[in-house]
Amino acid sequence: TTADLLALRSDAYEVSDGGQIRLAPERNGCPPVIQLSGEYKLVDGIERLGTPSLIACDSLTVNGPFCFSEGVKFVGNVTVSTSGGETRTLPAQVYQDESVTA
Repeated sequence: TTADLLALRSDAYEVSDGGQIRLAPERNGCPPVIQLSGEYKLVDGIERLGTPSLIACDSLTVNGPFCFSEGVKFVGNVTVSTSGGETRTLPAQVYQDESVTA
């Protein structure tokens, strides 16, 4: 799924010297759980989204069109939501165990 692809592109995963993709050791064997709304059904949707830091993220839910600025980091359980159809830019900062409405 595109949610899996978003996780794979993040720092929650790393590429070994042999070219294998594996979960980063800091994740202790638990990948982040990601839920994306319909805007991200296709790969071009997550291309526009950007790639946040997910190394310390337990779960991320994205509802609505967003663009993550470089330097966005999610920690713990985070939900980002917007009710409008216009793409919202999420500023670079750490979002920890919170719900963000833009």
